[in-house]
Amino acid sequence: MPLKPSILKGVESILGAKKVDKFLNEKEDYLIVEDSSGRVRISNKTTFNNFSPSHYVSGIVAAIKGHLDEKGVMVMEDICFHIAGDYSFQLNTKHESLLKTNSRLIAIVSGLQFGLEDKSHSHFNKLVFLRNLLLDFFQNEDNNSIASRIDKLIIAGNTIYAPDDTDLVEKGSYLKQDLNNRIYRTLINNYNLADEYLDKLSHAIHIDLMPGVDDNSSSLFPQQSVNKIMYPNTCANDSINLVSNPYRFSIDGIDILGTSGQNVDNIRKFSSYSYPTEILEKTIEWGHIAPSAPDTLRTYPFSDEDPLILKSMPNIYFAGNQKNYETKIINYINSPIRLISIPDIVTSGVFEHDTFDQVANRLAAIGDGFHQLIDGLELDQLTHILLVPE
Repeated sequence: MPLKPSILKGVESILGAKKVDKFLNEKEDYLIVEDSSGRVRISNKTTFNNFSPSHYVSGIVAAIKGHLDEKGVMVMEDICFHIAGDYSFQLNTKHESLLKTNSRLIAIVSGLQFGLEDKSHSHFNKLVFLRNLLLDFFQNEDNNSIASRIDKLIIAGNTIYAPDDTDLVEKGSYLKQDLNNRIYRTLINNYNLADEYLDKLSHAIHIDLMPGVDDNSSSLFPQQSVNKIMYPNTCANDSINLVSNPYRFSIDGIDILGTSGQNVDNIRKFSSYSYPTEILEKTIEWGHIAPSAPDTLRTYPFSDEDPLILKSMPNIYFAGNQKNYETKIINYINSPIRLISIPDIVTSGVFEHDTFDQVANRLAAIGDGFHQLIDGLELDQLTHILLVPE
C-alpha cells in the first residue's frame, strides 16, 4: 500500500506535504497473508467472491484456502473468519407508533463539541434544542411525550471541541509559549461549558459519557474514561457515569456495544467501504472491533489478551461521530443484530428547522420491552437520537 502512512511520511507532513484522507491505490495495493511459517502474497487476479484488496484491512485473522501459481503467489479460493460464541437472542419485527408505547427509553447522541466557534449560533441552538428535548420542555396535550420516558443519555464521544492547534501542544510544540497558554485556556473554557450543561441535565436524566478522539482521555484505543476532575460539578452527583470507549453494557438482558467512531473512521481510510453500517457489519464478520489496530490505529499494547476481539456478538452495535444517520439489521447465525451510525450534531445538520413533534415522529426506536423491534418509522437526519426501551 504505497499511500500507507509511515514515520518518514509523518515528517514530510510536518514539512508541509499534502495530507491524504483515503489511502487506497487500486492499481498497486495487494494483500499478504502471514502466519508463524512465513508470508505469501495474494494474487489480485483472484476471482473468488469479487475479490479486491480494498475489501480488507490490515490485521484481519482469517483462514484462506487456495493454490500457488507459477510465481509463488497464492490464488485465493475461499476464506473464512472468526465465529463468536453462542448467539440465540431473537426479535420479532413489527411496525408501531412510538408515541403509543409506554416503554422507558434511552437516548444516544455524539459530537456535542462544546466551545465550537459558531458565528451563526446554529451549534448553540442545537444544544439548546437537545437540552429542552431531554428536560421535557415540550409537552403534548396528553402529557405523554417521548422525552418524559427517556431515562438514560449516552454521549458517544467528542463532547469537547479541540482547537486545530491542540495536537501541537500535546506533542510538545516548538512554537512560542503563548500558543500553549491560548490552547489550554480554550480547553478549560470548553470543559466549563460542558460541565455546566451536563450538570443541569444530570439532575433530570442519567448520563453515560464516553470519550472521543477530541476529548482529554488516553490517545490510544481503547480509551479509558475521562477523569472526573474535568467535570467537577456534574460528577458531584451520582447520575453521571464516566465510561470507556468502546463501551459495552446490558439493559434488560439486551447486549449493547458502541464506540465513538475511531474504528469506523480508520477502516474507511484504508478500504473501499464508505458507509458506517457497512463497516460495522464487516467488523462483525471479521470478529474484531478494530482489526486495523495497532497497524494504522494506535492502540494500547496488550500482551496477554486482546479486549477488542468479539467473543460474543451484541444485540445492538453503534458508532458515534459519523456524518449521517444510518441503521440496518443483519443476521448473524440466523439472529438479528441492529447496526446504527450516530451522526455528530455539528456536521449532520440536525435540529435545524423541525419542531419537537416532527422530531418525535422520526426517532429510531428499538423494542417494546425489547421483545419486538420497531423499524417502521420515518427516518431522516434527525434520527441521530436512538431510543431503546430500558
